[in-house]
Amino acid sequence: AMRPHYRDGDHEFFMEIEMAQTAKQVYGLIVGKARRRGYTWMMVHVILYSFMKMANVELAVGSQGEPDQGYIADWKVKFFLALSHLPKELRPQIEGVDNKDKLETTYLEEVGKKKNKIGLMGLIHWVNFAKPGVLRGKSLFHGIWEEFGQVKYGQKSYLATWDCFKEGSFQFAVPIIGGTSDKIEHDNDDFRTMFNEPERFNLKKIFLDSTTCYYPYYSIDTGVSDKDAAKERIENELAILKKGEDSTAYWSFKNQWPIYEEDMWIVYGGTVFPIDLINDQIAYLSASEKSVSDIKTGEFKWDKKKPGQKNPDVIFVEKTGGPWKMWGDPMTHLENLNMIGLDPYFLDDDLIDGEVASDSKGAIVVYRRFHPGIESNCVMAVYHDRPYKKKLFHDQALMASIFYNGKVLAETGDDQLFTHFIDQGFMRNLKERPLVAESPFSRAENRYGVSMKDYQKHLLEDLADDDLKENISTHKFVHLLRELAVYGSKNT
Repeated sequence: AMRPHYRDGDHEFFMEIEMAQTAKQVYGLIVGKARRRGYTWMMVHVILYSFMKMANVELAVGSQGEPDQGYIADWKVKFFLALSHLPKELRPQIEGVDNKDKLETTYLEEVGKKKNKIGLMGLIHWVNFAKPGVLRGKSLFHGIWEEFGQVKYGQKSYLATWDCFKEGSFQFAVPIIGGTSDKIEHDNDDFRTMFNEPERFNLKKIFLDSTTCYYPYYSIDTGVSDKDAAKERIENELAILKKGEDSTAYWSFKNQWPIYEEDMWIVYGGTVFPIDLINDQIAYLSASEKSVSDIKTGEFKWDKKKPGQKNPDVIFVEKTGGPWKMWGDPMTHLENLNMIGLDPYFLDDDLIDGEVASDSKGAIVVYRRFHPGIESNCVMAVYHDRPYKKKLFHDQALMASIFYNGKVLAETGDDQLFTHFIDQGFMRNLKERPLVAESPFSRAENRYGVSMKDYQKHLLEDLADDDLKENISTHKFVHLLRELAVYGSKNT
């Protein structure tokens, strides 16, 4: 049988699981890690131990995508390999259900003409966590989220599954959420939010950095890591790459082998924007507690009309998981201070258990132009969501224009957006077609909005590039910076 190395990092992590399970108030774990930490193999053996030792145990392992492909298909290969290396007398019998969705420790025994299902009666669910409610109603001893940075509806998935680990308000089991630093999608904000705010979800965060268990900087005999030597080696590699012409190689290595937590959120790709400035600002914001506390999350709502008032006021209601992120005072007493840009999406969704037909989202950005004496040349608020009905998106855009006393410049094509503003009596809150954005010999006739053709796109890229180079320190939204870091290479 194979004998895997047992290292200090492995031992410390298994102890974290035991402490979570035996605590007076049981809690879960959320794990951010460097590459090749052995995390998947550890999770394989956590599940395998419970599966072969406990009767009637119910377990779950899932990620993004169907269980017969991708991450869970690979996970199953490792699981059955580990199972095959157990002594035969320890292997549970699995002659019962073994398919795409589940595995049972059962076998059939014939009694006369009847076949009875007997055995440990354990069950592993293989699941697609892109369907948040897939495990609703189950009672789980362990639940594993593999490569959480790839799961599109990660927070919804966890919250929908949380009750599977509880009886009433009492939590009895340990969910474990894991993700590798270089497998965190640029537009997945759930992992970063839950990792940085674990108490909200009854989780403890664990960071498996690259200096622990970094081969060959640990003893095979004792399993003890030489963290200082590993750190020195990694920093030397980074110094060499930093001097090279390809900045992507530097950021890729730094992200794959993170020494510090903030290195996990680095993004690299074929962006046209200054990647060094973007990633340095992401690292600064990720390490700054104040920058996180400055940001409010929520949504706009209509307030009641006051006597003699034609239209109701708009208020911002803080709400966990809301589509808006914002900071600061809108300062609506200053005319034309705030500008609003909007990128629409064009179709309502048919939702099937939490999955949407398209990944395209509506985006709104509120930008404060320069004004002496106040923090300016900065993004004030960002909306990035795809509500079930487009009217909800249009309503949020309208309310934002009222709240910030700013006009909305939208990409043309979504006629329903313009109609919504006009029907509500707020045509004045739409920005007229900007003549400065017109290409030579343009025949544009639209009164509002801007057509995004090559000329306009390159113009806006140049303006955004100038802003990042001149005002990077004013950018407070990590998720917007992560979008800019891959602009041009992915859908953003």
